[in-house]
Amino acid sequence: MYQSQKKVVSKKFIAIFASIFLAIGAGGMLVNTASAFVNNNHNESAHPKLMVIKHVVNDNGGTSTASNFILTISTSDEDEQTTLATFTGSEAGTLTTLASNEDNSSFVVKEPSHIGYTVSFSGDCDSKGKISIKNGQSKTCTVTNNDIIRPENTLARCSDKLDNDGDLKIDLDDSDCVAFMPKITVTKVVVGGSKVVSDFPLFVTDNDNDADDASSTSIQVTSGVAKTLDEDTYVVSEVNTDKNYIASFSGDCSNELHSVTLAVGDVRSCIITNTYIPPVIDICPNIDGPQSTIPEGMMLNSDHQCVEIPLSCDTQSVNTIVVSDTSNSVVGEDTTAYATFVHSAWTSISGSTWIWDAYHVAHPDQSETKDFSKDFTVMGTLTSATLEVAADNSFTVWINGTQVAADTTEFNYSAVKSYTIATNLLIQGTNTIKMEVTNFPSGTDPEANPAGALYKLTLTGNSCLPPPICTEGQVLKNNICITPHTGDNCTEGQHSNNDGGCVDDTPPVTPPTGGNGGGGGSTIFDYWGCTNKNATNF
Repeated sequence: MYQSQKKVVSKKFIAIFASIFLAIGAGGMLVNTASAFVNNNHNESAHPKLMVIKHVVNDNGGTSTASNFILTISTSDEDEQTTLATFTGSEAGTLTTLASNEDNSSFVVKEPSHIGYTVSFSGDCDSKGKISIKNGQSKTCTVTNNDIIRPENTLARCSDKLDNDGDLKIDLDDSDCVAFMPKITVTKVVVGGSKVVSDFPLFVTDNDNDADDASSTSIQVTSGVAKTLDEDTYVVSEVNTDKNYIASFSGDCSNELHSVTLAVGDVRSCIITNTYIPPVIDICPNIDGPQSTIPEGMMLNSDHQCVEIPLSCDTQSVNTIVVSDTSNSVVGEDTTAYATFVHSAWTSISGSTWIWDAYHVAHPDQSETKDFSKDFTVMGTLTSATLEVAADNSFTVWINGTQVAADTTEFNYSAVKSYTIATNLLIQGTNTIKMEVTNFPSGTDPEANPAGALYKLTLTGNSCLPPPICTEGQVLKNNICITPHTGDNCTEGQHSNNDGGCVDDTPPVTPPTGGNGGGGGSTIFDYWGCTNKNATNF
């Protein structure tokens, strides 16, 4: 068609588009009705029809189907193409009814390019998809798309689980994907000390729990050198035989397990830094944590263990408290005391118990006297002694037979009386406190006129034992009483020393020399007690 004719056609016809797709039969063929080049004089019953078949060939790993392709039918006018129909591809074909074509114009079947596929036209279309259809004609155009061989040379193709190049090898199994094999670089850094990088062997172990899997073995790697591995999860480790080098992990294996997961194309890095910590001399191995010095208040014993320094006796407090309670003996009754009835008017002493020989006084209308005693032990040196007393009614207290407190009045139960006791009244070892109480007569009700004794003896001091008291003729030496000796009462071969004791006689340390012309005899025999001047058995 000449250019002038094309212009006449473009002015003469108006393009009207309507697409109605109907699925008919089990074959799935689509019917598309399109109107174009409409004028008032054409024969509606003689419209041209075009069947377009989409055929897809996947013989190189492609996965597209006919419906993945969009097809169009347009006028073939290169200067002013008009799209008449647009539809998705179908292997069964799509039938399009075109408007009356009185001028016998040609049409073209087209599709956008599809990555990974070639396109070819066959049937009534030429190699470029162009076709001529007159009114009343029906023609078929087949558009074939064939997947092409794609080399495994990209990360996407080496990880898509497909055989893109048709060599029956997928992803990393294909040698074309070697550049995308996962890699890990383990770098050793040593800080301080005398060790070097080679002193710490480095390993990468896959995290496979299957013991039968031969790949679950450790692979030794070189510091700073990338190691190519399979896709998997690996644990990075080292061999460190020096406890003074503390390891820390950073980079891609800084997690608690020191693990890293490698996928296709991954390049990972792990750094193990070993920092030298100078050893601490542990002076006290028996104490938790290294001790560079002996802790305050401790000393090193003969077993090289740190123990507490024994306190001197004057810093070790010794406190003794003796109280009235049911362990007191009732003198003359071969029994122990009772916790007696306590009158509301009576006072109290912390830790002490009001006692009598029974819960109620036997004869409240009569004067009644009871004695209570208790033995206690004193160790160390006393620095003070205090006695607190209350009674219903009068009382007298003795310590080791010496009276230390007394009050003959009636109202000794309402308040506590306190006395300072001379410490020399108490001795090392067993001591005895005795309290005598007299209940004044008043009525017959034992709860109106109760009886009771209450006391508390508080002794304070330290653990130092007082020096012994030496008898006449003895002297105190190193806290021990000894009887001094004189030279007269020492045995033969002994003499008295400065401490008043007897010690063995000792001959001079310089032996005598021989005399009389070298005869070897003794010339100082008188001091040695030798009577034979020729004696040689010095």
